[in-house]
Amino acid sequence: MYDTDGDFGRVRLSTRSQFREYENFFNCIRICGWHCCNDKYRINRLSKDNDSHLILYTVSGCGELSMNGTVYKLLPATSVIIKENTGASYYTPRNGIWEFYWIHFNGKPCKPLLDLICAQTQLVVPFENDDCIKALTEYALADQSGESLAAIIKVSGMLSHMLHRFISYQTLDKLTQHGLGTVAESTIAYITNHYHENIEITDISNSLYMSREHLIRVFKKQVGLSPYAYLCKFRVEKAKELLRLTNISVEKISQMVGFKSHSNFSKQFKTAVGVTPTAYKNGCMK
Repeated sequence: MYDTDGDFGRVRLSTRSQFREYENFFNCIRICGWHCCNDKYRINRLSKDNDSHLILYTVSGCGELSMNGTVYKLLPATSVIIKENTGASYYTPRNGIWEFYWIHFNGKPCKPLLDLICAQTQLVVPFENDDCIKALTEYALADQSGESLAAIIKVSGMLSHMLHRFISYQTLDKLTQHGLGTVAESTIAYITNHYHENIEITDISNSLYMSREHLIRVFKKQVGLSPYAYLCKFRVEKAKELLRLTNISVEKISQMVGFKSHSNFSKQFKTAVGVTPTAYKNGCMK
């Protein structure tokens, strides 16, 4: 962690995500930190060559964000997400002090959810009595594990939780216009963000405020598979990527993609692919 004072204020920051190969599977923080800044602080974010998303969360004071021709006030206990490849300027107003947390992260595993969040009219969202952004940033700042796989998975889960909290505070006024309003698409978005966790179909139906039976019936009609079959298929595809691209053990991969037991993983994998995970991995190494 880097901790210093400058003419613009005080900063703590931590650079992470040394292992970019994991970014296809997990939500990874690239760099994050805490600032307490005077009006000498200003960042101009370019729209091109900027492949990370940015979260800003105000602790105290006030910041301002200029984006797409609009200036937003970033008041205490509010947060905003700036999508990748989006030009913006954020700064401390004249004679002001702005204390805030910030997180640059990749968003490949949660792209549908991020698209939905950033499509809404309400971009600055109240986070009163919710310290999940602070907890995530402080964990990343304090982590001394050298970005172990366990830490990467924990951060991914915390980021996923934070994004779901973010959208729960938004007024969702743009759903069907962006093709993200159907039961199937919402279910797929949930699976994309939680496949590595110990989830049940009931967890998905609860998140959509519908019965398990209704979810299964509607999803199968729209997709042609049951939610469970789609979840297994999705996990197998993620496992195939890890088997091809990493030297992680087969047993560890089965845990990483959410299977409760190695035997069930092998069974589901062989049914879908035609060979065992070990045989698939050995074939990729030739």
